Amino acid sequence: MSNISNDANMLYPARKNGKWGYINKKGNWVVSPQFENAQNFHDGLAGVSFEGKYGYIDTTGTLKIPTLYDEVHEFSEGMACVKTNGRFGFINSSGTICIAPTLQMGNFHYSFQEGLVGVRVNEKWGFMDKYGRFVISPQFINARSFSEGFANVLQVGGVDGYIDKTGFVRIKSPSSTFAYNDDYSESLAPFSYAGHNYQVKMGFIDNKGNVAINPQFESAISFKDGLARVQTCGKYGFIDKTGAQVIKPQFIVTDSFYEGLAVFAIVNSGYKHGFINRKGEIVIKPIYNDAWRFRYGLARIRIDDKMGYIDKLGNLVYLE
Repeated sequence: MSNISNDANMLYPARKNGKWGYINKKGNWVVSPQFENAQNFHDGLAGVSFEGKYGYIDTTGTLKIPTLYDEVHEFSEGMACVKTNGRFGFINSSGTICIAPTLQMGNFHYSFQEGLVGVRVNEKWGFMDKYGRFVISPQFINARSFSEGFANVLQVGGVDGYIDKTGFVRIKSPSSTFAYNDDYSESLAPFSYAGHNYQVKMGFIDNKGNVAINPQFESAISFKDGLARVQTCGKYGFIDKTGAQVIKPQFIVTDSFYEGLAVFAIVNSGYKHGFINRKGEIVIKPIYNDAWRFRYGLARIRIDDKMGYIDKLGNLVYLE
């Protein structure tokens, strides 16, 4: 199966006259609008729906996995979550059922990460491989997906930590005042610390569990593109991996950086969205009712009730 995830042949779901199809980076139709819904391409396949049922097409628009399902999710690592008869399972890129549709909503993660997927049985979380076998037995109160070899888990007794792929707890919260609640990204992970008067601040640990950036922020999320979004005095800015402020806190709404740009929003007769660069400079003016992160050179935007795409210069590539 062709993987188009990183070249000029990437296709983007777009809508025209109430039907969805796919355009290229120039805004030209490659797969004509004909679907009720359309998802992003991953692993050369994209979920689409006809008459309320979902299947998957390839980049030519050919239906490769029949429309048998009530719900489908994007492929990740050659596997996709599908729903039928009220239960969820996983198929591979050939459409073969690898994990039978017996899972209930809320009792599993929707995508494989680093070869494993979290599944809850009898209120305990463990991890399955692509054959549906538990390689880490259900034993945790809560669990996040694997990232950079670690998965954040909450153990019985309320102790936070990170496990490796054998299920061994590699990093354990040193006390009840520490909490780990996000994924490792770029070798760092955010943590929270309840200090004086139980005032909670957030910082970052390294992949050995050592404090790399002291807890000082009201909120913090994982690093992307070398920067992490943090909150101070109710506003968002960005720091680098040393903890140095790169973009001062000034935004009410902002996303992480992707492909060198980040969505931000201002309150101006309702939220208007634009994009900043890594210096915090506005490079695409906040004129959109909504905007999503850049994906292979284009970002989806919404103007009133119309959706479209812009490039990194803010040029309108497509508008329905």
